[in-house]
Amino acid sequence: MRIRELKAVHYRNFPELELRDLRQKILIYGKNGSGKSNFLELLYFSYVYRSFKNHREIHLCEYNENFFSVKLSDQSGEKKIIYFRDKGKKIFLNEEKQNPIPRFIPFLSSKIMIQFTSSLDFRRSFLDYLISSVDEEYKANLKQYFFILKEKKVIAARSFTRNNADKKFDINSVRNGFEMLNESLGKILVKIVKKRELYINLINGFMKEFQTFWNYDLHYGTDYLKYDESELLYILNSAFEKEIYSKRYSGCHNDQFTLRKDGELIENEGSFADYKLFFALLNIACSYLVERVTGEFPIFLSDDYFYEIDDQNRKIFFEILKNTVLMNMQCFFTLSSPKNLPEINFETVYKIEDNNFYLVDLY
Repeated sequence: MRIRELKAVHYRNFPELELRDLRQKILIYGKNGSGKSNFLELLYFSYVYRSFKNHREIHLCEYNENFFSVKLSDQSGEKKIIYFRDKGKKIFLNEEKQNPIPRFIPFLSSKIMIQFTSSLDFRRSFLDYLISSVDEEYKANLKQYFFILKEKKVIAARSFTRNNADKKFDINSVRNGFEMLNESLGKILVKIVKKRELYINLINGFMKEFQTFWNYDLHYGTDYLKYDESELLYILNSAFEKEIYSKRYSGCHNDQFTLRKDGELIENEGSFADYKLFFALLNIACSYLVERVTGEFPIFLSDDYFYEIDDQNRKIFFEILKNTVLMNMQCFFTLSSPKNLPEINFETVYKIEDNNFYLVDLY
């Protein structure tokens, strides 16, 4: 994937932005608050169709404007995204309206890294987003899985509402409803955990291939891989009373994804630099996974990410970057100062000032 041209109107702090002839290695620098992160958010939004900052789309409009638009061209053609405050979002590819199908975009951001390393729920969401972007079957199964969980919650809620109203609670009818749903849930759950194991093994394989000094890996912890469908159905049905009274439901939405270095949990022994390096290597590995499945590398984004890493680890990591990301992917790096990243020779350098992009010759 490579963006050749980009034009945006009324996006965040950019009244109008137009960049042409975009090369492979691009650096954007400027003072804090100049709009560097907003620009990366614009690129991210163009492929994922949501903000990585979890902001509502209405907040992406320039102040006092009721719409924004993004237009870019890449290998797939010319894409246009228009958002109106009162009509929502529309996406066009080569003038034909499209449904929003998110693609995985690797993004090195300290904010995202902290969420990933500190929140198990965020970690699961990140990996589900990655796998769903390359595997339609997994995406469909995951959607059906959460639909069934929702149905179980609805049955439980209705039963307790009736119980409060007339003091009657037919636990057998609730149990029958759960067991019917568990038959479908068990079949889907087996498929989901097998796919998760497959893709995480691939990710770890790529991470191992890149690392010559460290030994980071992502460990997938689930009990459901031990069982076949009939055994799993028995386990799900056996959890009925626990589920109905605690309102905590069994399933792969509780699976564990832990970060390890040399086989030990980073949460126990790791430094802040370990978290940063792990997340960076993970994003590179995920990019290679995308290329393995789709035949195309994604664009690679980095938002002033490489501070607070000691010189030795930084030097080793930039050798990995040069042999992976910088060799194979179109990458956009942001910095407060270009002096902070001397290890890379960028083909194009922009300085952001007063909401405008200016080409700069650093070399």
